[in-house]
Formats: sequence, structure tokens, C-alpha cells
Amino acid sequence: MAQTVNHRCGAGRCGGVRSVSLARAMDIQNVEFDPSTHSWSAITLRPGCLFLTVPCGEQLSRFEEKAVREPGGTLVSHSLVLFLSGMDAAGARCADDLAQCPGGVVAIVETLAGERLLAGYSRRMGTECALRLTEALSDTGTLRPDTPRRRIILQAFDGDHALPFTGSLL
Repeated sequence: MAQTVNHRCGAGRCGGVRSVSLARAMDIQNVEFDPSTHSWSAITLRPGCLFLTVPCGEQLSRFEEKAVREPGGTLVSHSLVLFLSGMDAAGARCADDLAQCPGGVVAIVETLAGERLLAGYSRRMGTECALRLTEALSDTGTLRPDTPRRRIILQAFDGDHALPFTGSLL
């Protein structure tokens, strides 16, 4: 018997990223896991540290995961692709800051469907699998109607999929 899948945005089937909040992996003090919901329930940062929201293009930015079975286990690649509007100094600073963050970052990714995921942190590896800058591209476009923008790609590799974040920041 075939199952009908509803792809309306209100049913949690809407693609795209609404917002991304980043914290340096070295600033993560504790992450609490709730086994009853199989999700992260709270994140505690070191005193004086905080998550910063990246003003990403909601119709362009995305989070992708790809799992590949390899000898000895599964390798999951996580890619967070952010598009920043314009070629301003704030976008350049964002790319520079990410490039100079040796331990990588942890991200809370909120989808347009309202789901939140914690990326760059796993149960087995903690912040060792943090997201790291792999590419920063500035593009003015070629035609008059083109919108200048920056594309920033952060990647991580580990053995676990990103899990939902249902809690709060402490």
C-alpha cells in the first residue's frame, strides 16, 4: 500500500535554512543529551562566550549530510553552505573569523520548517568533529541584475548524523 507524503511547508517539509548560530568549539563547556527524545537538550558555553547569528540568505543557504559506508564504519560528512548578501566588511570579517578559528565551530541550524539541528558536535567525538571553513567565495556576479554575495562552506566529518536541538542555551 502506498503512503502519501505531504510536502507543504507547514507540515515540516519546507527546505532551506532560516537561521544559523555559531559558537567556537573551544567555547563549548557542556552539551546535554536527552535519550528519551534522541536530541540535544541544552548547551552550556564558557562564561563570557555566546552564539552569534549569521545573517544568511534564507532562500540560498542549506545544510547537507552524506553518509557513506566504509570499512570499519560509516562516515558522515556535514556541509553548511551559507550565502551572505553583498560584499561588505561584515561578510569579509565573518569569513576571516571562520578561517582563523583553529578548533572550528558548532552550529545551531534552524530550518524553514522550524526544526533545529546541532552540527559540529557528536556524541562520540564531542567538538573534535567541529565544522571548519573549507571555502569562502566572494562573487560580484556578471550581469546587472546579479546580486553580489559571499558563499561560505563549513564542513565536518564523523560517524554520526546531526541530531535535533530541542533545548536552550545556558
